[in-house]
Amino acid sequence: MREIRRENPRPFLQTHPDQQINMDLQACLLRASGMLNFPFGKCNQTTDIIIAVLESRGFRPVYGYFHLDKPDRGKTKKVHTWATDAQARFIDLTGNQFNEFLNDGDKFPAGVVIIEENDPRRTRYQPFRTKPVALPQ
Repeated sequence: MREIRRENPRPFLQTHPDQQINMDLQACLLRASGMLNFPFGKCNQTTDIIIAVLESRGFRPVYGYFHLDKPDRGKTKKVHTWATDAQARFIDLTGNQFNEFLNDGDKFPAGVVIIEENDPRRTRYQPFRTKPVALPQ
C-alpha cells in the first residue's frame, strides 16, 4: 500500500490566488453541484467543466488514482480525475467523495480544494496520464 504522509500542518487551501480564476472555479462548482449525486462519481464531468472554462488559463485535466486510508470494496486506491493549473497546483472539486475511506484528520472539505506542490496531501494523488482535451463538435 502507498504511504500517505501524515503531516497536515495547515487547513486545505480553498481559494485560488488569482481572483478571477477563483470566481471561475466557484462558478464551475455551482454548475457541477447540480449534477445528481454530486460529488460521488462526478470527478470526470466536473473536471470537464473546469477545463471548458479555464483551459485558456493553462488548466489541464489529469487521470490518476486517489489513495485511501481504508479499503473500499477491497481497494485502497480509486480512479480519479482532477485539474492542474499552470503552476502545477491540483484543483479538485470532488475529493470529499472519498471521506468515508479517509482517517478523521484527513477528510476533504466540500467545495474547491487546491493542493499545492509542497502540500503533503498531494501524495494521495497519483497521476498516470494527462487526459486529452475534448474538442467541441
